[in-house]
Amino acid sequence: WIAFHRLIGVDRFVLYDRGSRDNTAGLIAGSRFGRQVTLIGQPRDAPQLAPYADFVANHASRHSWAAVLDPGDFLHPLATDSLRSLLPRYDGFSAVLLRRMVFVIPAQLRPGQLLTGSCIDRVADDSPRNATVVTLMRVRDMQGGGGSPSTVTVAGDACDAAGQRVAAPAEWDQAPDAVLVVNRYRRIAERQEVVADRRIAR
Repeated sequence: WIAFHRLIGVDRFVLYDRGSRDNTAGLIAGSRFGRQVTLIGQPRDAPQLAPYADFVANHASRHSWAAVLDPGDFLHPLATDSLRSLLPRYDGFSAVLLRRMVFVIPAQLRPGQLLTGSCIDRVADDSPRNATVVTLMRVRDMQGGGGSPSTVTVAGDACDAAGQRVAAPAEWDQAPDAVLVVNRYRRIAERQEVVADRRIAR
């Protein structure tokens, strides 16, 4: 996950570890990316608000833009290979709304493949799971955290991935997905539900 986002131009990471049991700290420290990561431990039962509030209060000053991502979320530029070349589109805006595309994790990953190479099925384009959410934020305009990334508040206007102003939540569903999306990878239970509906896009 870190390697992929470094490849597309992310410089630094602030990760909140809410009681993981897979030696996350050791894996990151032993990787080539350890110096780019600030890892913050939090109790598993900490309020969902806690990471957003902590980032705004203690880490925001070191960043210009922040992508608020849940586990299994990958930013995916479609119009370019790098996020850096997209940021000028968002001059004058405080937040960018991105479409989230839900991929389904199969029962068995392909041998020798990363998660992104093993998961080729996703829910149908018109599925309500493919929501449009506030994902990128200009850090100086962040005002606080809500219960989820979509409720983090910012001082100014929001735009879509193409850099067009988006005013009302009713307009969010029309955000284009040909520039930048968030690919989300879900567990096997999701696959069972989608397969029954026969609404997989490949």
